[in-house]
Amino acid sequence: MSSVAAAVALDLRTQWRYGIVAVAAALTAGWTLLLLLIPAVAARAVAPYVLFLDTATFGVFFLAALMLYERTEGVLDSLAVSPLRPVAYVSAKFATLTGVAVAAAIPVTVAATRDDLSAVPRTLGYALLGVALCSVFFLAMSVLLVIPHRTITGFLVAAPWPMVPFLLAPLLHLAGLVNTPV
Repeated sequence: MSSVAAAVALDLRTQWRYGIVAVAAALTAGWTLLLLLIPAVAARAVAPYVLFLDTATFGVFFLAALMLYERTEGVLDSLAVSPLRPVAYVSAKFATLTGVAVAAAIPVTVAATRDDLSAVPRTLGYALLGVALCSVFFLAMSVLLVIPHRTITGFLVAAPWPMVPFLLAPLLHLAGLVNTPV
């Protein structure tokens, strides 16, 4: 087993142990139920916001919390003397948290497109690609923003501000307030 695969397996066990997967499942169930309870037209309009603001950014704070916890517990110090390279460590975190986000996007997207089942495969493809790309982008930002902090509070105070421009522009576009290629 490669070191990245082993790191992914360990990261999944850690996420399972700390309830991160359960939180993702609960959020997914809640959003899916909400989308099924509202009219299909409204669900189709609301789903992009859910996918972008919640599903794609799901791992941002969990990644920071995991990295801060691992730093405090000395895990990162032991990684320095292990064969696992830092890029493999971060790649494993990205793979698992992006995988959770992509898995969560499936029922949300299907619930939102329930009025046109023939469009589900195409819509699902676009949604999963979008969630995966946004997740990786925001996880990368999270890594960069967590490095200088020693506590989750410090991260939570500082992290939202650099992310606002990257959240605001797509939200303005989704709302129909800005419609430019930029």
